[in-house]
Amino acid sequence: NRNGHNSKIFFPLWWNINRSIRRDDTARSRILFPVYWSKRNKDVDNMVVFPLVWSFKNPRYTSFTLFPFFSVGKSIDSSRQHSMIGSLYWHAKTKDRKIDVLFPFYWNTFRRNWRNDTVHNEVIFPFYCST
Repeated sequence: NRNGHNSKIFFPLWWNINRSIRRDDTARSRILFPVYWSKRNKDVDNMVVFPLVWSFKNPRYTSFTLFPFFSVGKSIDSSRQHSMIGSLYWHAKTKDRKIDVLFPFYWNTFRRNWRNDTVHNEVIFPFYCST
């Protein structure tokens, strides 16, 4: 333990690294190559169990994915968000765009372009299309 840094490495399979990043915070990184990765501190809590689980939390965005079945995430201020169920349902939203898809039958998109005009498209396949 030197200057708030502590490492235990069994190369190339295991890394366990702790380092002080502020007086009241320690960053912890753990890797079990090639299937596990995590990074944690006061502001960040990220973890991947490759290729199935992806979990991220930071001051801007939080998300959880159980690939390929489910994914959900949103920004802390809720200005951006996404959700997905399998390959059948997708939803994404930002302040200028919204997309909803129920594949392969329904698409609904809404966006503002550079002139601040609203563009809305909707498809109910194969019966209806509006642009």
